[in-house]
Amino acid sequence: MVRYVENDCDMGTAIKRVRELFNIPYEPKQRQPLTTIEYIAQQCQREAETAADYLQKQRGIDAEVITRAIQRRSLGFSTWTSAKRKPGELGYGGPAVAFIECAVKLRPSGRRCKARIAKQS
Repeated sequence: MVRYVENDCDMGTAIKRVRELFNIPYEPKQRQPLTTIEYIAQQCQREAETAADYLQKQRGIDAEVITRAIQRRSLGFSTWTSAKRKPGELGYGGPAVAFIECAVKLRPSGRRCKARIAKQS
C-alpha cells in the first residue's frame, strides 16, 4: 500500500516507512556470508555506470530505463577475465553488461541470486 500511495518507492523504502508509521523497531539480522553468485553480482553492481554508458550510446536504450534498473540493483558491468584462458576462448570473459536477478526465498536458507552476463560486441 505504501508503494502505491507514496508513488514510485522501492520495497525497502516502503518497509522503512511502515516501521516509522507504526513505531516498529528495526532489529537487523546477522549477515550471512555471500554465495559466489551474490559476490559476482555485488562486484558487477559497482561498475553499473559503465553498463549505462554502453547501453545508452551503443544500444539506444532510454536513460530512464537504465537508471531504474541500476536503482533496483538489476544491472551491472563485469570486467572479469580468466587467468586460465586466452582472449577469444570460450570462458575468457572480458567487458560485459550483467543482468542480475535476485529472489528472496520464504525459507530460512535466504536469498537466491542469478547473474547473467552478456558479452559486449
